[in-house]
Amino acid sequence: MKEHSSPLNQVTIRKAGEPDLPGIARLKSRLDRLHRLLGLWPPEGDRRQQLLRYRKLVRQPVYRLFVAERSSHELVGYLTAFVENRNCDQKDFRRIGVIGETFVQEQYRNRGIGTSLVGAAVRFFSSEGIRHVSLRNAVGNESANRFWGRLGFNPALYTRTATLEEVDKSLRNTGKSAFYGKPIVNAE
Repeated sequence: MKEHSSPLNQVTIRKAGEPDLPGIARLKSRLDRLHRLLGLWPPEGDRRQQLLRYRKLVRQPVYRLFVAERSSHELVGYLTAFVENRNCDQKDFRRIGVIGETFVQEQYRNRGIGTSLVGAAVRFFSSEGIRHVSLRNAVGNESANRFWGRLGFNPALYTRTATLEEVDKSLRNTGKSAFYGKPIVNAE
């Protein structure tokens, strides 16, 4: 893939390779801290486990990791993208593009870097014959909502989360507890 410079020509957007993985794992840690502040679930694994996961991803042809790199070889952002095969009647939705993790360091935001990373993903998806792209972002992340909205992404569904205790408490309040009044922490 050809390298692509951001509009400010200070940052290069390119496909990541194995030497980039420690930098991507550092950026992922920063993304995880942001997600914790938003009240999302904790990350899967520590930095070493993330590094192993990215190493597997970078070797798979249906995955792409893109990085935003300053001229000093510092990574300031990354994006993961992959092709998902689905069992669907409509041909255009059998293979879709999925944008996974997307992160740009705070001091580099609003400079076109995130948009350039998405552009790299779009070129990848286009080369794979993909017509539809999906992604998930936190409802409470107003910055992400504005960013994705400007790029033409519209909300399609909510992903909701709760503990079993929260759901059971709500059910008990309606008189319809899943465990018929028994505390679920002791349920077997």
